[in-house]
Amino acid sequence: EDLIKNCIVTVQNFVKENTDVEFNVPDVPDKIPRYKYAELIEKMQNAGVKAQWGDDLYPKNLQKIGLTGFYFIIDWPMGPKPFYVKVKKDDEKISESFDLMWGDLELSSGSTRIEKKSELEDRMKNKGMKTEAFAYHLNIFDFGVPPHAGCGIGLERLMMALTGTENIRDTTFYPRDVDRLTP
Repeated sequence: EDLIKNCIVTVQNFVKENTDVEFNVPDVPDKIPRYKYAELIEKMQNAGVKAQWGDDLYPKNLQKIGLTGFYFIIDWPMGPKPFYVKVKKDDEKISESFDLMWGDLELSSGSTRIEKKSELEDRMKNKGMKTEAFAYHLNIFDFGVPPHAGCGIGLERLMMALTGTENIRDTTFYPRDVDRLTP
């Protein structure tokens, strides 16, 4: 939460100090709202969207329930999550993960990671992965791995939110697409 706030303030201050470009930076509330995945599925169903537990929350469906601004989606189902994402202690169907959203645009995803080797190996096997292919990674767990988490922020997506830009290519320094590989 603080990370995204600091990013926005830093960009806003940089633009003010270094350019004459003006744009309206979206407000970031003191406490960014949090919505549980199951709660959003229910809202979608009430809005007439055919959505069920385990489905992805597609942008067109999020639009139908009218969420705006910054918000977190928490308590995602375990099913689609990567093998290294930790299970919530009180419910094995739910992951310790989040998405940070701006309207219907995903800006960031993150999760708490498994720190026990045996648990990680079991998860890999359950997902049909060959643990020997990850020996270099799993060997580190023999020395102990502290509780940890990770996230990734799509900076171009964040810039889309900050500038009101519709197309990600307009916020990418060297955009690529099927017709263009060089600037």
